[in-house]
Amino acid sequence: MRIIGIDTPETKDPRKGRECYGKESSARLAQLIGGKPVTVALQKKGRTFDIYRRWLLDVWTPKGKFVAAAMVRGGFARTLNIWPNNEHAQFLAKLQHRAKKNERGLWGACRTTI
Repeated sequence: MRIIGIDTPETKDPRKGRECYGKESSARLAQLIGGKPVTVALQKKGRTFDIYRRWLLDVWTPKGKFVAAAMVRGGFARTLNIWPNNEHAQFLAKLQHRAKKNERGLWGACRTTI
């Protein structure tokens, strides 16, 4: 599965190694959804799978928190806008702008690598 609209720092890719803020990003995602039932949805005009055959989904926590927004808002992920799966792209871009401006998460910790 791939959460639509975000890109998190790598932690397991053998070609890239562990990227700045990867450990923190993974921990935040686990805190939000790890082992919990989630609500998922396909986007109306989007693709169902990516080139790696992973489901492309919007995800909400059991308490109704939009996971992509929570990750971007806290600086745990960057936006990733890939057409046609861009239903929330403008909203996520605004959240990323605020996170960058306030140096939240990776925007404050990884200045030299962004």
